[in-house]
Amino acid sequence: MADRKAWILKAAAFAVCAVSVAAPVTHASVVRPTPVMEQRAIVLNGEPTPIKPYTFSQNGVVYMPLWYVMNVLQQLGFANTWKQGVWNVTVPSSVPVDTSPDTESAGNAAIAVNGTVVQRLQGIAATDPASGKSTMFLPMANIEQLMARLGIVATWDGTTLSLDTSALPTPLAADQIGIWNLLVAVDQAFGVAPDTSGTSPYADLSTNSPAWGYVHASIEKGIYQPISSNQAGVFAPLTVAMADQVLWNAYGISSSDAAYQPGGSPAAWASAVGLVPSAWKSTDFLTPQELATVVSNVHNNLKGFVETGKSSWQICYPIADEATASFAGDSRNGQPFFPSNASVQSAVGQTYQFFDSLRVVKQGHQYVLVVPNPPTGTGFCYITTFGNVTYEISGQSKWTNAFALDTRDVQWAKGHTLLVQIPSSGLTITWNQMLPQFSGTVVLGELQLSAGAQGLLVQRMNINSTTTS
Repeated sequence: MADRKAWILKAAAFAVCAVSVAAPVTHASVVRPTPVMEQRAIVLNGEPTPIKPYTFSQNGVVYMPLWYVMNVLQQLGFANTWKQGVWNVTVPSSVPVDTSPDTESAGNAAIAVNGTVVQRLQGIAATDPASGKSTMFLPMANIEQLMARLGIVATWDGTTLSLDTSALPTPLAADQIGIWNLLVAVDQAFGVAPDTSGTSPYADLSTNSPAWGYVHASIEKGIYQPISSNQAGVFAPLTVAMADQVLWNAYGISSSDAAYQPGGSPAAWASAVGLVPSAWKSTDFLTPQELATVVSNVHNNLKGFVETGKSSWQICYPIADEATASFAGDSRNGQPFFPSNASVQSAVGQTYQFFDSLRVVKQGHQYVLVVPNPPTGTGFCYITTFGNVTYEISGQSKWTNAFALDTRDVQWAKGHTLLVQIPSSGLTITWNQMLPQFSGTVVLGELQLSAGAQGLLVQRMNINSTTTS
């Protein structure tokens, strides 16, 4: 287990901080008659603390003063406040926490984590014998549930509240986040459900940690590789290099397929496909804001576009393992279409560059595909639909109908664009390369593009490349 200093609570610290958090006071619903108060104990990691809060029972429910619990969390590194009936606990971004809302809870008070309400409950205002002041008492069960959300095991035996903080990692610097932060985001983006089954075999990752379910699922799916058989390593600060590798794994790309991916390695690939900015260095630690950028890029790529304005969108070519999606069986009579890694890289790179250059704009009620640059070399675009394809060159104000659109047959000058109307049936767009040595062409990528009342829809059609004469 990593250094636990930040989570060890000493008796002296409690003595100093006994008045550090203002008592939460309310005049609502003071109990009549005065409840019977009994002094209890709080034990932290097996060690008694000087905190001796008074509790009382009502209708079978045990209530404890919030003020004392707030002091405990304050000393454990969790800033927390009580304001207008909401107990808000602020958790460092590098510490796992369960923020799933309890939608069935109700009451006159609420528990929030980082400003988001996760549970409502019924509190009771009563006089605390220790201070002689009115304060808010909360049900012990709700206190235990909040602790579990933070990764703290809370056990109430009727006389003692025992707290176990062994599942808490050492917080990172404010401008750093842990590897687990990315694993949670990636699992959620790819629809991987957390797996809380079993017992963690890792000394640095407790089964009680809110991160366990996501990390466990990530390991099972091959998204993350632990650093050893008994060390998960997920609470270490996230580097750009690790983010590149996790994303590479999440998209199902193996090391043996590296030559078929843009860039040819996780680091170069993540930059080439637009998941990670090229200016980031592999050894840099990601900040929470940078993690948000990466996660946003992943979401944009999965849906195939990013909105750039009120009526404009940029296509993001959905990522796939190109070894199986577009290059399987690329040969004729035993002769490969792309005989070297360099030729493969060139072909797949041109495919991504073409599709990533496409835009969609809305002109009135009509969605229009914008192809900015005429292809050069041996690459070309082919567009079809049910019925005729309607297109024009920008500035000509003359729409043309054709059975299909082949950019080898359409020319437009630099500074102009090719505009293609997107009908209700959508468009099929392929990127192809001429292969003179085979007297044919090869399809390297295909998109299905449609737009309507539900907005833009982009779907990549994975292909096994074939030649046509």
